[in-house]
Amino acid sequence: MNQESHELLTFVGLVALFALVGGLLLRRWWMSSLLATGLAALVVPMSAVVDNGWRARPSDVAFWLPMMAMWAAIYAAPIAFGVGFLVHLIRKRKARI
Repeated sequence: MNQESHELLTFVGLVALFALVGGLLLRRWWMSSLLATGLAALVVPMSAVVDNGWRARPSDVAFWLPMMAMWAAIYAAPIAFGVGFLVHLIRKRKARI
């Protein structure tokens, strides 16, 4: 696998981990999913800034970093809501038993 595949799988795993931990710590599944989506939207631009040696041009700050955050949130939302909903169903089922 190439580096882009590893980065995508790492991102998916990180979002799923955020949603899982949030689902276990928070009571509302949608709140944990939104939190995981927001964290993923912050992680991607920050990793881009770190990869470029903490040097960001004004055009990066004004356009590219928010664009990267938006795309990260678009990719992360279905993963976070899916994992969050599954955690919610498991917790709900354990409460009934």
